[in-house]
Amino acid sequence: MGQSTSALTLDPTHGGFTLFPGGEPLALCLYDGLLGVDANMRLIPQLARAYAMSPNPMTCALTLRPRVLFHDGTPLDAAAVTLHLKRLMSPQRNSSNRQLWDKLAAVEAPNTDTIIIRTNVPFPQLPRALAHPSGVLVSAAAITSFGDDHIAAHRVGAGPYRLTSFAPAPDVVLEPFEAYWAGRPPLAHLRFTTISPCHRR
Repeated sequence: MGQSTSALTLDPTHGGFTLFPGGEPLALCLYDGLLGVDANMRLIPQLARAYAMSPNPMTCALTLRPRVLFHDGTPLDAAAVTLHLKRLMSPQRNSSNRQLWDKLAAVEAPNTDTIIIRTNVPFPQLPRALAHPSGVLVSAAAITSFGDDHIAAHRVGAGPYRLTSFAPAPDVVLEPFEAYWAGRPPLAHLRFTTISPCHRR
């Protein structure tokens, strides 16, 4: 796939200015979100198999899919999702998408497959925020191992493809993630190539 710009970082919490346009299509192959959208922009379950908003609406309860793994083989459980959401809540991150995450007040994990998100104001758009590309999930184990500020160099998600090689330019190569929760992806590999100037693509 030819792109006009290179992917500068693949940490979703770096926000739209460094993720789009070069990084966003690539990131959506590496990572999944709790929710997603279909071809008609309708919300669909992704790593969460179900969700429900409270009537007020200031609380969202999500049920995680069972037996989902990150690319490093660690489980995608409520503890991993809680760490991920707390990263999104940090005002030092996602500077271009703060309007999505500043409304989050607290995250609770009553058991291993349930997440409760509470907001500080009524926020009926929360499910849409959870489907935004800046909200895709990074492995909690990778964050712990490599450090919160260095995860961009160690991209470990739960999406259909995983990283084979990465340098900001010219090529990024992905291979199928055999343990992907939705089944093995169809392509043997994906290559993202930076082609400049744009008219040469």
